[in-house]
Amino acid sequence: MDSLRIANIDPAQITHIFFTHLHSDHFNPDNVQTIASTRATVSTEPLHIWVREDADFPMLTNIKLHRMKLYQTYAVTETLSITSVETNHTKEVYPQWLLLEQNGNKLLYATDGSWIINETYAFLRDTKINTLVIDATCGEDIIWLIGHRSDNRFRVTEATARILKLTITNT
Repeated sequence: MDSLRIANIDPAQITHIFFTHLHSDHFNPDNVQTIASTRATVSTEPLHIWVREDADFPMLTNIKLHRMKLYQTYAVTETLSITSVETNHTKEVYPQWLLLEQNGNKLLYATDGSWIINETYAFLRDTKINTLVIDATCGEDIIWLIGHRSDNRFRVTEATARILKLTITNT
């Protein structure tokens, strides 16, 4: 809630929350309930919560829970759709990456994963992604965030045999 206050975002204006997984650093049920209750003071429309279909989500008031099947696309609004994409993160927290599409533009929100699993690669292989939000983690170590390497074990040296290079271009 502090982040919303600092960013000057009114919780009552939040209409949808999309969860990539339910680790405590991404999900706090008390905060979600606060947002939903605040929203209820200004709208009869509940707060929409989007999670993976098998997520063990707590009972909260003033919400509408949307359970997403992997690799299935859902309409969020008339112009926004979302697809749940499987990731390799800890299964007990119901992980998913999120492919969002609006007006023909696609954003892949791919956090807390070490690599792209085969099924997800096959699903995304021919997809034109306009924006990619990704971090690569390995255990407790973050390997690389754009422009910053936090662990020298993963630096490129003369001995490096293989490099995966991702190039993002505007077309």
